[in-house]
Amino acid sequence: MIVAHSRRFVFFAVPKTASQSIRAALQPVLSAQDWQQHARYGQAYLPVPVLAALGHGHISVQQLATVLSDELLAAYWKFAIVRNPFDRFVSACCFLFRGDDAFQRMPAATMRQALNRPRFRSRILIRPQTDLLMRMDGRLGVDFAGRYENLPHAYGVIARRTGSAGVLPWLNAHAHLPYQRYYDDRLHAMVSDFYARDLAQFDYQFEAQAAGCQPG
Repeated sequence: MIVAHSRRFVFFAVPKTASQSIRAALQPVLSAQDWQQHARYGQAYLPVPVLAALGHGHISVQQLATVLSDELLAAYWKFAIVRNPFDRFVSACCFLFRGDDAFQRMPAATMRQALNRPRFRSRILIRPQTDLLMRMDGRLGVDFAGRYENLPHAYGVIARRTGSAGVLPWLNAHAHLPYQRYYDDRLHAMVSDFYARDLAQFDYQFEAQAAGCQPG
């Protein structure tokens, strides 16, 4: 998360949606007093103990609303990147199970077993995007939700609104096969159910088979 008081914007960093690349591109426009938390690389200036104690940089709309006034949040431009839940789930699992022989041999079965575990479902990398981006009243809590699938366009909008002039880097990418190749019918049903609100809110579906590899 970034709260740029100097530029009057908030970036909600959804895991596995190029959030590290967006953070890096925004760094040149931030002041030393702007808030951010990025635990992975030890970058943090977040003078709010209750949020800093979370220990990660994926702070939700509802969590931020507990420490900033409605008036301030309404005045700031709020944005995030969202991603097809079927693709995002595969990307997260490829990251979490990297080096796992069982995942390499039986990816669908490994992901089904994992998704059956409450502790796994509660992980910040796995939780639905709507958990992070919806307000208490059920409405979307950002002004702009750019699509990972059209990241250059999304970043163009972000750059114009934030004053960022840098090129978007591609950081922390993990190449994997097109997500469709990891699914069987049972995993498709489980992921459809778990991410039902994401699929409806952001109008995603399981797409036709794609070719080649893609970044995570």
